[in-house]
Amino acid sequence: MIPKLAGLKVTVLGGDKRDKVVMQYLLRQQVIVKAVGFCESITGVQTIPDLKAGIQDTDAIVGPIFGTDDTGRIKRTPNGQNLVFSQELFAQIPTHVPILMGSMPKHIVQMANHYGLRVIQYANMDELAVLNSVPTAEGAIQVAMQELPITIHESRVVVLGFGRVGATLAKMLKALGAQVQVVSKDPLELAKAQVAGLQSIPWTSLSTSLTDAQLIYNTVPALVLTAEILETVFQQALIIDIASAPGGTDFSAAKQKGIRAMSCLGLPGKVAPQTAGAYLAETISTLLERECLT
Repeated sequence: MIPKLAGLKVTVLGGDKRDKVVMQYLLRQQVIVKAVGFCESITGVQTIPDLKAGIQDTDAIVGPIFGTDDTGRIKRTPNGQNLVFSQELFAQIPTHVPILMGSMPKHIVQMANHYGLRVIQYANMDELAVLNSVPTAEGAIQVAMQELPITIHESRVVVLGFGRVGATLAKMLKALGAQVQVVSKDPLELAKAQVAGLQSIPWTSLSTSLTDAQLIYNTVPALVLTAEILETVFQQALIIDIASAPGGTDFSAAKQKGIRAMSCLGLPGKVAPQTAGAYLAETISTLLERECLT
């Protein structure tokens, strides 16, 4: 049986190990794959020297999950190549070619739309984010095990936020025997945490919950661990911030107070690229079917 995507031409832009898994998956679907911005070659994939050449004769453009910065530049490429989505580039992309990118700033998306282009941002799609919460949580626990002189078992842990990542993380910590408190502003999240057998703390009691916590995880993508709040944090605590950039911790204030605080972004690609890449490949495959074949 011929795969649905067979014969489709897709350009994949430099990302990390997850994107190599994506390309290998697409090759198995008999997709014609071109790569821009990767150090290593992959058998069956055509290596293209630059982005302008990469957008020629293609049916779709696939960028990495971490997306672009405010200038339209892809944030990280293995070979340091400067891949930028500029007004000039958008003008050269045929309108039938969708751009699948983890995330893009609003003004860059608007620029693309001005030229009649479709930008599909997949990083926060529920089905992918829920799956990615597993390697993210495992990676966050791995960091704590490496950095703390104590076991996770019986440690006092506070998790800020009980969304997709926070929920998976808190449940894993509880399974390891940690004493877990979940702090949230959302009554529904607190109710879900309570049903999961976790101690639910309203946001108004945040300071109190931090006074004896040995490990603090932040999943809230807003500044919540301010200099004022950090005054209440146990001096020997470790803060691991896994919220999207710039995180929710005042890292400068934490350093001044002698509190260890770490920003841990992109954990799925670092700790489990094969699994995270497989999740990503399935999502991108579904999007390609929807955007290119319907």
